[in-house]
Amino acid sequence: MKKLTVNDISELTGFDRRTVAKRLENLEPVNAASGSGRARYFKSTDALRLMYAEETIGKEKLQQKKLANEVEMSTIKLDQQKGELVEIDKVAEEVGNLFAVVRQNFLSVPSKAAQDLSHESDPKRIQDILFDMVNECLAELQKYEDTKTRASQTTKAKSKASAKAKSSRVGGRKSSSKS
Repeated sequence: MKKLTVNDISELTGFDRRTVAKRLENLEPVNAASGSGRARYFKSTDALRLMYAEETIGKEKLQQKKLANEVEMSTIKLDQQKGELVEIDKVAEEVGNLFAVVRQNFLSVPSKAAQDLSHESDPKRIQDILFDMVNECLAELQKYEDTKTRASQTTKAKSKASAKAKSSRVGGRKSSSKS
């Protein structure tokens, strides 16, 4: 059994001296007292095994992380193809359109209300008219959302049908029909 210092191991393995010291910090030196100065001696078999075991573990972790990332990316692509995942720009555009519809409807309330309320003096009747107008705006909003939902479902159905058509079996024997 040969005893090696951190510098010896660094020369043998090609690793930087600081890397060697860091990887061997939990390894107990064989006889720290022998030799000159602060030199610590390690069993060559233990030190080398530890040096290369660390590198192997690091590579395995990187490979596992890469594989996990690839699985995640393929899941995302599959969800996009199914129509279950939408790009943020499309969502932002739809929300913007929805806000525009809501804004338009509510901005039209004062002009409608002015005509209907100009001859009213009963507060209860004024409240009912305004309540009806707000409900009309909300009903329009609901129609807008229902239209978008139906369009989304139609798109999903078309993409599923297209996927089924693409995955149908091609080739093989023709079925013979006897006349």
